[in-house]
Amino acid sequence: MTRTRRVRWECPRNLHPTVLGPRQPRRDDPVRYCERCYEKTGAVTERIAPTVIAQRARAGEKAAKKKARTAAARARARQAVTDRHTVDGVDLRREMRKLTRLAALGGPRGRLHTHPPHLVISARSREPRRVGSADIAFNRIIIATWPGPDRR
Repeated sequence: MTRTRRVRWECPRNLHPTVLGPRQPRRDDPVRYCERCYEKTGAVTERIAPTVIAQRARAGEKAAKKKARTAAARARARQAVTDRHTVDGVDLRREMRKLTRLAALGGPRGRLHTHPPHLVISARSREPRRVGSADIAFNRIIIATWPGPDRR
């Protein structure tokens, strides 16, 4: 048989003795309310459990830290993708979007703009024989980059 873990419930004014009760008492549980405060003032006073309040605060801090870590990881991943598509300070994705809007290639209502090709960046360690190619069957453009490509 398992027993529920009990915590101390204190009068918020610290005028009356504490009571042991469950961590999450029912709404109508007498542990939740200070009877002596009710007798004195006529107002219903809810007791507080400092351990539960501290535990909830720690859980909130932990959740906030986790949220910050995941946001930072997401930002690093986005930056890594941007870095991969940037060559010599030029974002190739942005340039491809500009090119697909050209009237010679169909304009904003053309097939190239409505269904843009997938841009694949192939990172090489040295200058490749073929710098780029278009794969029409798979609707993609492949561009090779290498350390220190010069503008031609």
